[in-house]
Formats: sequence, structure tokens, C-alpha cells
Amino acid sequence: MKHVLVISVGRHRGAVVNSQLSGFHRFYDAIRTQLGVETTVAEVPTIDFVAHAITLYHTDAAIIVPNWSEPIDRVVELLKQLRSQPTCPKLIYLDTYDPTSSPHFAVLPLVDRYLKTKALRDPAAYSKPWQGGHVLSDHAARTLNCNLEGWYFGSAIDAAHAHKILSCWNFGISRDFERLIKPARVLGRAWESRSFDVNRRIALPCGDGSTDTWYGTYRRASQDALTPLAAKFNCTGTDRVSRREYLWEMLRSKIIFSPFGWGEVCFRDYEAVACGCLLVKPSMEHVATSPDIFVPGETYVPVKWDFSDLTQTIERCLQHPAESARIADNANRVLSNYYSKGGFVADVRRSLEGLIPLSPPSPTNAPALVKA
Repeated sequence: MKHVLVISVGRHRGAVVNSQLSGFHRFYDAIRTQLGVETTVAEVPTIDFVAHAITLYHTDAAIIVPNWSEPIDRVVELLKQLRSQPTCPKLIYLDTYDPTSSPHFAVLPLVDRYLKTKALRDPAAYSKPWQGGHVLSDHAARTLNCNLEGWYFGSAIDAAHAHKILSCWNFGISRDFERLIKPARVLGRAWESRSFDVNRRIALPCGDGSTDTWYGTYRRASQDALTPLAAKFNCTGTDRVSRREYLWEMLRSKIIFSPFGWGEVCFRDYEAVACGCLLVKPSMEHVATSPDIFVPGETYVPVKWDFSDLTQTIERCLQHPAESARIADNANRVLSNYYSKGGFVADVRRSLEGLIPLSPPSPTNAPALVKA
């Protein structure tokens, strides 16, 4: 039986990071039975304690989960120290950061694999000179005339090690989304009978927008792009509401528009799909992630990044309720299948393959297809 140690660096990492590690607790038995791997999730206060944790557990592979704000020099120093040990396990870097870019790609020569919860499908795209180091900040700077004011979230990639980057699971594995599916099927009305045509509850930064970062400018532009629809259709409001009301509105909404945030993948994407809504979102064709609910025309409806076709696309979806309901139902089924048919275990297998010996898939534990 092989052992994998998952090391979360920093106390109180927050819901986003914790949700992406929750699968190791929930599916511990399945990982042990199907992969022949025991897993331990350990929390250390700072990166200085990582080496001690690895020594303590005598593990075959260590998945290190750092904070995005960790100075890259300290991370590189740690990995060099680990590499110098004769009993160094396989080193896996788990990047849970929101953007598809990263300030930590300098670790690539020192790790065996770099797992990214949201990765670019085309590795060559990482070498492009994006303004702000990220494809979304670049888009905001070019199309919304945003002054990035020195904001930068990127780093150079050594082409000889780019193959180590592998997309993996994201916060969509959280039980919070899974728990929405059954109640949504009971409480949510049939798609065409829902009372709100368009849900416009898009979280914005606090304030009047005068001190917005590129993120705030982009999010306000995305909300403004929905304004013309309010005169034609029954739409929700735009102000903040309680979590309870937010989800209750979702259960009564036909279409959820979910723009990008600091990164491409958002909680709202999975909330929408779990609640049986039709997800409309800027095109995700450049992103690889899991659970994959971003298959155009099958699990979501893509629009242009500049929102120029947003209102027309939403109107078309409302004019074709049967097709819209099919896509919404299919997305909900894909997400449900991910939870019930071994999606997370399959992602872990893919993440560890080639690094440590794993039990081969069998007819009884082979991961099921999670796309409809």
C-alpha cells in the first residue's frame, strides 16, 4: 500500500482551498480500495514545516499545497532542500489559485508534477506576454482600458518542464454543490416554468467603483451588459441578498449568467448547474478543469468575452426552451455523475499515474464516464 501526504500550508486557508482538499477526506476509502493508496491530509502553519511533515510520515509522494502569496524564493529553497535528501518522495505541487496563470512556475524543474486546478488547454499559451501575467487581466486592460497599476500574477515557464503541468479537480468537488442537486430536483420547478428568466445577482466589489481593480471594472461591465434584458424579461435584482434568498432565487431562475472573476471558474458556475439552471458564460474553450461542466452547447452556452452577443444569446435561449432545458438537464446530470460515479477518484488516479504504482482499474472500480 502506497502513501500520499497532502500538506496544506498555512492555517485557516478558507473555504476555497479547503473545498479542494475535502475529497481526500470524503473519498478516503475509495482511493484506498481502488488505487491502493492511503492518504493523509496534514496542515502546517508555514512552509518551514513542510520538510518536517514529510520526514514524519515517510511518504511515497507529497502533494504540497502552498498559498499564492508565498514568496517564490522561499518555495524554491524548500524544494531544493527536499530534493537534496536521499529519501525524497515524489514531489507534487498543487496550485489551487483562481487564475489559470501562476506566480510559482519557477518550481517546475524541482517537482515531479505541477497540478493546476484550472489550467490552460494549450501549454504554449503560458509563454504569451499577457498584461498582468494572466489572460483575463490582459483582456481587461485591452478592452476595458483598465490600468493594472502594477498588478501581476504570472511567471515564466521553462519549456523543458512544461509537460509537468496537469489540470486536476477544482472546488466543484465540494459537498456544498452536491447537496444542492437533490433539493433542486424536488423544490426547483421545470425549467420552462421557472419565474425568473434571467438571474443577475453578480457579486461586485464594495464601494462606488472609483477605486476598482481590473477585476471590479470587469465585473461591473458584466452586470451592465445585462441591463437591457430587464426591460424585456422577468429578471432578478442586482443587489446583494442573503445566502438563503440567493439560492432560492436560483431554484426559480431559468438562466444564470456567470462572468469570470479573479479566475475563469467560479462558485456560481456550479451553483447554477446544481440548481438546474442554464449556465451562460464567457467562452471557456481555453480552460481545462474538473468537474468539466464547460462543454459548449452540451452543458453551458458560451458568449463572447466582450459581451457583444450576450443579450442576443440569452434571448435566443429563452425563445428555444426545449433546447435550453436539455442543456441545463444534461449539465446537472454530468455534475451528479461526477459525484456518484467516481469522478474525484478518477482525477486523483490521473494525477498520480506514472509517479507511484497504483492498483489497475477493474470492471468494478473503473471510473465511470462523467460526461453525458
